[in-house]
Amino acid sequence: MNIYQFFLKQISDINNDGIAGFRHKLQILLSCFKKIPGYFFAFLAISIIRILSPLILIRIGKISENFGNTVSDYEIYLIKKKK
Repeated sequence: MNIYQFFLKQISDINNDGIAGFRHKLQILLSCFKKIPGYFFAFLAISIIRILSPLILIRIGKISENFGNTVSDYEIYLIKKKK
């Protein structure tokens, strides 16, 4: 389906369904526009990581749900590393 056929189908759907169909199509379009800032910031973050990765080690991992234990684990690790 090319873009011309896609738009013809959308227009025929709006003609068949009336104002309710138009409202539904508009909601779908607006929900797509809401995602654009998220994609932009994700692209920006990935670009920065890719640029910095040859210079510094960057590790990305899952943060545990129990954040209090994570802090104490790092504290113990740093104490052992100092010795």
